[in-house]
Amino acid sequence: MKEFSGLSRELKVSLKYNLTGNSTACFGEFVSDLDAAGFDRRNTLVVLEAVKTVDYNPARPEYFKSASEAAADAYISCTEAALKADWKISLSHVFQPPCMYTQEKPSTILICPDGRVSRYISVYTGDPDFYGGDVLGEGLPASGYGVREEILGNAGQCMKAQCPYFPICMTGCPSFKKMAMKSVRTAFCRRPYFERVVSGLSALRAALAHDYRKLDL
Repeated sequence: MKEFSGLSRELKVSLKYNLTGNSTACFGEFVSDLDAAGFDRRNTLVVLEAVKTVDYNPARPEYFKSASEAAADAYISCTEAALKADWKISLSHVFQPPCMYTQEKPSTILICPDGRVSRYISVYTGDPDFYGGDVLGEGLPASGYGVREEILGNAGQCMKAQCPYFPICMTGCPSFKKMAMKSVRTAFCRRPYFERVVSGLSALRAALAHDYRKLDL
């Protein structure tokens, strides 16, 4: 890392640390290495992301189940270690916003070589659940995709439970639901995960009030 540390004295640098059941225990050593390598704290941001078991990421024992409480605990323990060591830390992957699929008129689409459009940039197999038109044929739908109705149609259990995390979840990632649950027309509940994270962050804010300002959500 020493070869790259000089960049942080001139530029804003983000370093992503992938969390697994194994790497979480090594995070303290990682932030010590940042010190030893000479990274400038003012310009360096450590970005945490838990590695999850999904269909396109072959399962390994140390990977976290998606939205598991173990992943939440890993985020909190590493955040605490970084703040105590005076490093700026990003948890942008903890509260991921709704994706382009949930936009009525997507700001990001994928156009296949044959002109077909996918509403989700990670899915380009022609899956009808993600089909968004054809730029060489009928074009894009002028009236949108009926996203609001689709999300609310999946949200029965969310509404019944009055889940406070619905605005940032919107029943979960459609691509993940398609792979793991075999349907986009369902809800992937992450409430226990969110509650674990929020509880942990609240405890950190109380214990490390001065350092908490270095946290980027």
